[in-house]
Order: sequence, then structure tokens, then C-alpha cells
Amino acid sequence: MTILNGFLLSKMITAAANELDINKDYVDSLNVFPVPDGDTGTNMSLTVLSAAHEIENLNSNDISYVAKVAATGALKGARGNSGVILSQLFRGFAKGLENITVASNEDIALALMKAAQMAYKAVMKPKEGTILTLAREIAEKFSEEILNYDDFEQALMSTIIYGKKVLNDTIDMLPQLKQAGVVDSGARGLLFLFEGALKSLNNEVVFEIDNDERVLPKQSPLDPIDFNYEVLIDVSEPDENDLEDFKKFLSEVGDSLVVTNGDEFTRIHAHTNVPDKVVEKALEFWTVFNVRFENLKSQHDEIVKNSEPRKSLGFIAVSSGKGFNELFKNLGADEIVEGTPSIEDFLNAIAKINADKIIILPNNKNVILAAEQVGELVEDKEIVVLPTQTLPQGISALLNCVPDSDNIEQMRDAINLVKTGQVTYAVRDSEYDGNKIEQGDILGIIEDDIVVAQKDLDTATKQLIDLLAEKDGEVLTIYYGKDVDFDAAQSIFDYAKQKYPQLEIEIYDGEQPLYYYIISIE
Repeated sequence: MTILNGFLLSKMITAAANELDINKDYVDSLNVFPVPDGDTGTNMSLTVLSAAHEIENLNSNDISYVAKVAATGALKGARGNSGVILSQLFRGFAKGLENITVASNEDIALALMKAAQMAYKAVMKPKEGTILTLAREIAEKFSEEILNYDDFEQALMSTIIYGKKVLNDTIDMLPQLKQAGVVDSGARGLLFLFEGALKSLNNEVVFEIDNDERVLPKQSPLDPIDFNYEVLIDVSEPDENDLEDFKKFLSEVGDSLVVTNGDEFTRIHAHTNVPDKVVEKALEFWTVFNVRFENLKSQHDEIVKNSEPRKSLGFIAVSSGKGFNELFKNLGADEIVEGTPSIEDFLNAIAKINADKIIILPNNKNVILAAEQVGELVEDKEIVVLPTQTLPQGISALLNCVPDSDNIEQMRDAINLVKTGQVTYAVRDSEYDGNKIEQGDILGIIEDDIVVAQKDLDTATKQLIDLLAEKDGEVLTIYYGKDVDFDAAQSIFDYAKQKYPQLEIEIYDGEQPLYYYIISIE
């Protein structure tokens, strides 16, 4: 008989994280839009890895406590919509196990039901045929199967078999999935997690996650620092004489040597301005397992920055590309977070801003849900999320911000006037809205629709501009990406200038990856 306690739950979560991590690229490939930044699997994997990271060294028999800590970890690491929904599944599961030390099959069934309910609540307009559907169906099926099987493992096995059927059915639940010929990526990711959890009941799973304590610098934050980097090196069986020789070397290039002995390795900590040379020297003596660097100067600078008088309003902008980063900084963004940030990334950025109110500009529809969860974790600052879905909407919001005033509604009105088009490429063969798309085709996207599919980049871009010019607006702005040279971009600019003289045309080097052009009209 399987004993459902904290130790087993930790083992199952770690195995689940391992299974999804192995298969995350496959889950990414199932995204409906065949564009290169489809990252459902990656976002879900990072989320559950964060949960596994939190519980790795708990060593607790209390299943409710392990579930609660895992839920906190999942929330901190949640990235994108799929990651946030997954974190809510963890949170609901933990709620369902409150005050339970060792769970029965019935307790797990109720926790799974609670998980599905909380995930549904987290989504403003839940859709069937998604990760939500699979979560609910698995919860309901497990509740039935525990009546057929006394053994937890058998009930879970039968539930997963049923879950595979539900997963295959998702292709017929949403028109977008049917057109693309794929099952729902989030649902597939969730099923990988359950499959990994089941494997842990039969096979020994080892999934190592670095959860070691950092040694923090102790100098006064307002005093200058001598060394810019902290280095942490894990080595095996260091000889005392070797340590002495290493210490002599370090006295020439750094200080703050700390040696911490563990059962499996020894950790060496040091401060230096030449971290590469410190690691090279360590390799002369020992086998090195892990190396980590920390930029002490950036930490010091932020502490000094936060010692300045607190301002009323601060901004965080999610960005992509050096050009866009500079634009946001020039328009007043205090902190830039790139890519698809986790909730922990947002929290780190918030900690660096010394302001009473902080406005987050997600600039990506898949980041909005994660950003909206941040306010629950911040107590000393007011967090406001403006639901910007594209980078140009974020630019418009900052352009319409009046310094030293609280004009959020004016900014909200401004972003609603922005229509955004993007030019990228198809990463696989697919079908969209009855049209066949081949791998490598150039795609033009307006908001959530693929409106152009061509073989030639210039042709696709000009067609997209023509479609955007039909929208209401006075200013057309072209941001060209890192894979477009200046002459090609200038040619597109000249085309728009000549064909639409009634519009004000602007062009910027956004240096964004993946998207050849991002074009807005407002």
C-alpha cells in the first residue's frame, strides 16, 4: 500500500519536473501558431522546476507542508499563461491538503478537484480543450478510480490512461487545434507531469537541483567595494595543502575565502575581480562540479540606489532586443525584464525600484497573467498592471505618461488605440484558417490572426503594412529586428512613405529577435 506523505509527494514532484524538462521541446512544438517563440513547454518546465527547487531539502513527512512550499515555488517561477495556470494548480492542490499530514486516496482526490477549480478561477475566460480541461477530467476520473482500486498507484495509472484519451480529444474541442492538427500543448505538458509522478512510484528518479545557500557580502552597502564578483565553486575531496596553496593565490587576486565541507562536496567561496582565473586555479587542484558567479557591484549599486528618496511612481517594462530596451529606458522605464519573465523576475525588478507605486508593462499577452499575480506577493508597494499586449503598446503607454502624476487611465486609453503587426517565420508546416503554411514561410500577424503568408520577406512586410494602413490611425511606426539590415529596413520605410503620404511614418532599430519587423499604427 502506497503511503501518501510529504516524502512521497516531494519525490513525485521532482520526478514530474524531470519528465517535463526532458519533453519540454516537444510540448513547445505543439503551439498552435507555428512561430519561433512558442514556449508553453519551456514555461511550464521552468515553473515546476521552481517548485522542485523549493522542496528539495525540506525533509518533511507532512504532505500539507510540502504541498504548500511547492505551491510557493511554482508561483515564484511561473512564466507565461501556461506557467501561471500550472502554479494555480499547485496552489489549489495545496489548499486541498491543508492540515493533513498523511493523505488518503480520498484526500488526494479532493485536492485534485480543488486544484482544477482554482486554475479555472485564475483564467478570466476559461476555454475547454486546454490544460484546464485535462486538469478537471483527471480530478474527476481519479475520484472514480479510487472506488475501483484501493491502491493509489493503480488508481493513478488508470487515470493517466484516461487522461491520454482526453488529451487526444482536445484536438476536436478547439477550432485552432483542429486547424493546426495538434493536441493542446498545455494539456500535454500537464500529462507529462502526471506520467513523471507515476514513474517515481516504480523507478528511482534522481533530479539534482542546485539549492545551495549563497554567502552574502558583508561590506557596508554605502562603502565602495574592492571586488566585483562572488565566486562559488563546488569541488571534491580538497587536500589541506592544496587549500593552503589556493588561499595564497587568492590573496593576490581576491579575498573572503570561505570553505564549507559537505557530505558529497566542499564549497569554496571567494570575492575577486577575475573570476575566470579563480576557477582556472581551482581546476588545477580539484574536480569541479558546479560554478556560480554573483555580480556584487550590481547588488551594491542597487542598494545605494534604494537609499535615495522614494519616488511616487516607477515602471517595469518587459522587452525584447537592445533597441527596444533603450527605447523603454529613454522613455522612463526604471527596470527592463527580457523574454518571458517569471514572477520571481518581476519581484527582483520591483525590489530594485524605490517607489510607492510601480506600473508593470507586460507588452506580451502571455505575460499579463503572470504580472497580475505579482501584487499578491508585494506588501510595501502598490503594483498596477497595464495590460499591454505588444511592445508598441508599452511604448505608447510611456509616451502618454505625465511625470509626477497618476494618469493611468490616460495611458490605458492610449494603448487601446494601438494596432500591432508582426513579421516572423513559420517553424513547421501547418494549416491556419483553411490556408496551408509551409515551414520557412514568412508570416504577417495582426493582433491574434495570421493575415499574410508569403515566401518573400519584403512582399510579406509590404502586405502587412497595407493591411495596417486600413486601420484608423495617424502614425505608422516600423521597428526592424536584429536579422534585418539597415538598407532592407530603409526600403520598407520608403515604400510606406511613398504609398501612404497621409501617415506620419517613423522607423527604429528594435534589434528584437525572432520578429523581422514589428509595426504599429495609432
